[in-house]
Amino acid sequence: MTMYEITQDVRSLKVLVESLEDEDGNPRDPSDEEKKTILDWIGQTEEAFRQKADNICKFIKNLTIEADIAEAECKAHKGELDRLSRTAKAREHKAQAVRIILHEAMNFLKMEKYKSALFSVNVQNTAKSAKMIDGRPVPPEWAKPLELDGAKVKAAIEDDALVSVDNMLYTRSGEKTGIAWLGGETIVIR
Repeated sequence: MTMYEITQDVRSLKVLVESLEDEDGNPRDPSDEEKKTILDWIGQTEEAFRQKADNICKFIKNLTIEADIAEAECKAHKGELDRLSRTAKAREHKAQAVRIILHEAMNFLKMEKYKSALFSVNVQNTAKSAKMIDGRPVPPEWAKPLELDGAKVKAAIEDDALVSVDNMLYTRSGEKTGIAWLGGETIVIR
């Protein structure tokens, strides 16, 4: 019997008890036979309800325990995820440090290329970028709010509105802008 069926039985029993009326429509006491039927019905329904309620309580308890276990596993996995994230970041930093050592060694040996059966390594220039260097005010047409707009500075250089002399940018009239035009190098490993 499902909990729904048991509940329906209890409702039907309530309706039956409330419908006990005499010929004038007044409530009456149940007869001995009706009392026995009602008590038997209550006994059977109550026992079925208790069994079903116990089973439902067990099910609820199991779901609660499973939820607690899942929460604990989530916390354990979060800790493991954090550890793995730190490990990945440390390895990225180590790879970058070793890359810098290789780059410096190739520069010291004046090697621009290295090729082996496994790898080919090239030193190549990176794109230049604009940096503010000495605190001078930057003309607003080449700046973003509180930062330099490198794309606009690059466009101004390409349009000959700015000129680079020894990595410093000057206007066409020769006024120093306070912007350095710097490039770099990187190595590419294939």
